[in-house]
Amino acid sequence: MSFRDYLHEKAEESRHNETVAYLMFLAGTVFFVGGLLETLMISSLLDKIRNGLCLFHTMLKTMLGQF
Repeated sequence: MSFRDYLHEKAEESRHNETVAYLMFLAGTVFFVGGLLETLMISSLLDKIRNGLCLFHTMLKTMLGQF
């Protein structure tokens, strides 16, 4: 293998590594944004459930307070 062939192989390997790094960055970004959105949706759902339970608790206290 000549020095020129060696340099061509190294350049090809470098391009491959750059492509893999770019794809890994894109996948990481997608998973990060997806995780943030899922966390926000779950937390808002939990807030709705918590508010509903507080409303139920208040109604129950009011009803039992009448007896």
